[in-house]
Amino acid sequence: MRLLLVPFSLVLFAAFAMSIPANATTVYIAGTFNTTYGGPLDGGTFAGSFDMTLPASNSFLLLSVFDVVMKKGSTTIEIKNGQSGSFGEVFGDQVSNYGALPIQFVDNKGDALDIYFATPFNGTGPVILHTSKGYVADAVVTFNQFSGVAQGVASLTPIPEPSTASFLFSGAACFAAAVAIQRFGGTKCLRFFF
Repeated sequence: MRLLLVPFSLVLFAAFAMSIPANATTVYIAGTFNTTYGGPLDGGTFAGSFDMTLPASNSFLLLSVFDVVMKKGSTTIEIKNGQSGSFGEVFGDQVSNYGALPIQFVDNKGDALDIYFATPFNGTGPVILHTSKGYVADAVVTFNQFSGVAQGVASLTPIPEPSTASFLFSGAACFAAAVAIQRFGGTKCLRFFF
């Protein structure tokens, strides 16, 4: 049985490795939604990543590796490769028509995230909220409920969620307090605070 597991795991790894485009770089995205349109994601967030060759070319690209999550309260929408009917697209051939580089993630339930970036796109930079041609970065839920993007960014390094960043900050503050207590007299220092 063990002899079959090793070759099978190698086949799975090879299949995964082949699904990533050659010279692909992972681009991370994150942002928030405004409350302009009254959609279910208003005031919520989006975050995710996708793999593509950089800089973005001036042709259409169908993404093979992507995972984007949009959420607000109990509403969570995930669009990722491998879901039936989901796809990610980079419209490098449409930059002059849109006034920016359009990137779109869509699922088969009518949910989508449309974001735009300045060109040349090298995987970093802010989301363009309103393009020079009048297009707006937004999310669509079930074909007809819209939420506009309030702010967004692309990065080549993972972008921590606000809750993660605050958790790390509070951990660092606790560590600094423990060092101060130990350095300045152990329990005597606690008497100063209480």
